[in-house]
Amino acid sequence: MTNTLPQTHSALNKTIKGYEYSKELETCVDTTYTFTDLEKQVMDLFPIDWYTTLEENDFGLDDPSEWLLDWSDVQPLLKVLDITQNQLKGVVGSLANKGAIEIEERGQTKAEKRMFGQDLYWLSSRCFKSLITKEVA
Repeated sequence: MTNTLPQTHSALNKTIKGYEYSKELETCVDTTYTFTDLEKQVMDLFPIDWYTTLEENDFGLDDPSEWLLDWSDVQPLLKVLDITQNQLKGVVGSLANKGAIEIEERGQTKAEKRMFGQDLYWLSSRCFKSLITKEVA
């Protein structure tokens, strides 16, 4: 991996509000998380600068192509960050586990993905709301 990572949007430095199922409590609970440096690189592929000009009720109302990424959109990070494909898959998986992104799987095998297209990634509504929240001084 390179020593100096490309700059990312400052909104990605925020603490993000999440929601996950607690096995102990057997219910969903509120959580918070931050992004690692590599997760920020993936998240920066979304148009964060544009998102921060929106309001909460704007979530997902515009052209879907602005809100979606697929594996081919993420692939250039392999060279930029000097990481392996498996490491990049791990970063995307970590974002999904945190609840920052949602993934629509389009197939399990390479052949199915060729037929149905690549998996699609988009921001979760909770992550979006955390990113657009204006900082209070």
